[in-house]
Amino acid sequence: MTRGQLFGQVVDPFLVLNLISGALVAGACILAVVLWLGPCVPQPHGPVAGRLLATINEKGAVAEKEGSVLTEEEATSIVRKKDEEDPSKSKTLLLPDCERLEPGAADVLANAGRDIDLSHLVELSPEAAKAFEGFKHELILDGIETLGLEAAQSLATCKKRLELEGLKELSYEIAAALSEHQGRELWLSGLKSLDEKTAEAFRTYKGALVLDGLEHISVEVAEFLAESEGWLRLNGLAKLERAAASKFASHAGVISFRGMKGIDQAVAEELSKCECTVFLMGIEAVDNHAALALAQFGGKKLAMRAIAIEQCAEDVRRKLQDNGKVYLEREDAD
Repeated sequence: MTRGQLFGQVVDPFLVLNLISGALVAGACILAVVLWLGPCVPQPHGPVAGRLLATINEKGAVAEKEGSVLTEEEATSIVRKKDEEDPSKSKTLLLPDCERLEPGAADVLANAGRDIDLSHLVELSPEAAKAFEGFKHELILDGIETLGLEAAQSLATCKKRLELEGLKELSYEIAAALSEHQGRELWLSGLKSLDEKTAEAFRTYKGALVLDGLEHISVEVAEFLAESEGWLRLNGLAKLERAAASKFASHAGVISFRGMKGIDQAVAEELSKCECTVFLMGIEAVDNHAALALAQFGGKKLAMRAIAIEQCAEDVRRKLQDNGKVYLEREDAD
């Protein structure tokens, strides 16, 4: 083969052929790798598959975020399958993989006619929350750590138990919205503290208010909570100050202090003045002075574990037992 010219330059024909064949081999290798690895890449499958969600950051730039979104079609399929398994609709619909809801999916779930457990939901848009207005079944949203005002107002119209135990703090506005909850139970056990202003929002709450996460309450907070009506659960309190205990005397309903392992005479005297039902099922032991104070209980019911008075004098135990409103339970329950 003789030398030729390419773009005015003398070139070796063998060099040209080698370059062409090398390029073809390289292209074939790349194609083979793509065809081989393509099917091995994990693909979204099944209900609530992982997707890239378009979000807007603080600077206004569009970013992508990994998350699990339940679509209307997937929600319809899940509800239909659950209805086939449980026609009576007596079982709770669990959605453990759902982190976010499309508004259409929320509509489907809200009309499913059964209790809904969305404990892994991390975000609830106002549009999705609106679908649950007037919801007549239990709604569990324990994964949500922040809640907007519009969403809180919509959820407050739920007719039964509403769980929001993922909320770590509440503003007064959100608390005021949730205090309008029309259901029987509002669970906010994720709160580790409650300030006076926020507590004031619950002074008119009627129903079961579960605040088991509180480890301490001030006198002012106790006063506002005592004005609520229904079942007040403060099972996280390990200790109660006398001034705070005195505020619960006028509470109308039930108060539970399971976290208290012991009780002194001063607090016992204040609790004995309560007009409501008081649960002290966490008490492990009381001395004679505290037991005598509790023996004066004049409210609806005082429940304690029988083991709590085992170390008391016989006459003290008898006075407690003779009070028809004091129940020494054998079972550790309330």
